[in-house]
Amino acid sequence: MLDVTPRQRRLPPRRHPRSFTHGSTVGPVPDTLLPEPAILARMQRYAGVIARYDGMVAVVREQYEAWDAPYWNLPSGAVEDGETPADGAVRELREESGLVAAAGDLELVWTTRTTADGRMTSRSWNYVVDVRDPAFAVDDPDRSVMEVRWVPVEDAVRLLSKLPYPPIAVPAVDYLAYGIRGRDWGFTLYGETWSWDQ
Repeated sequence: MLDVTPRQRRLPPRRHPRSFTHGSTVGPVPDTLLPEPAILARMQRYAGVIARYDGMVAVVREQYEAWDAPYWNLPSGAVEDGETPADGAVRELREESGLVAAAGDLELVWTTRTTADGRMTSRSWNYVVDVRDPAFAVDDPDRSVMEVRWVPVEDAVRLLSKLPYPPIAVPAVDYLAYGIRGRDWGFTLYGETWSWDQ
């Protein structure tokens, strides 16, 4: 499903899902899903949202300095100090697309952790939500979002599979293709090659 480049491996085969013990809807993130405070202080935290409306998925076209070109992505970004992952996801969704959701309406569907040089470098929480109003109004303070669209799920899978960053692309494509909730993905960077497990 994913394009194979020197920096990526193919999507792993579908496995049996793991279930979260805290249930499927999320308020505050349980302490068991957060890393130790000392680790948390040294790593990046991110949150993303699969926003759905009438069978479609919202995707944003954005450009980052580290990417060779603009790519389609899910609304996502850094969780700010003092925010819960769900609050950060709601803010990023609003900034990058103008779509509005309440943190209590989000459902946690997967998490990721990345490791490089033997240390955890980031943690992310990724949610799904059905929005009531499909109108877009981009207000991105980072100015990386170039466009936002509603696309069918199949098109979202195709677009997201082209992302150059496996810790975003692989779980998003896996969830949209198979609908399995509760995976905790681990990504490790060795030189310029990513490997992953779930």
